[in-house]
Amino acid sequence: MQVVNYDNEKVDIAMIDPGAFEASFLFNIIGENNRLKVLTCLMEKAQTVGEIREETKIEKTLLSKHLKALRSAGIVFSTRTGRNLKYQINPRLRKPGHRRSIFLHCCEIKLRPAR
Repeated sequence: MQVVNYDNEKVDIAMIDPGAFEASFLFNIIGENNRLKVLTCLMEKAQTVGEIREETKIEKTLLSKHLKALRSAGIVFSTRTGRNLKYQINPRLRKPGHRRSIFLHCCEIKLRPAR
């Protein structure tokens, strides 16, 4: 039995719904302000690091760190186009007709365009 502390109580990990556990992990990843800026930037189309940086005003090394976290969690992925990497939201988290939404296991997250 693998046990973790949750709100000062011991909880058997086997008793946690895997979907809820994964959703909690994803919320933790996307809950950071700069990562939400990046996701909002990518809602409409794939973009290069330079385009993301220009739109979000996030410093280059910090942006790289956030893109790595989003990529590692499977929320975004990159494709190489010549010398550039283009990032986009994982299509498995999208549904047709929902351009501004990301679908997790438990809910839909709608992001408004940046102002």
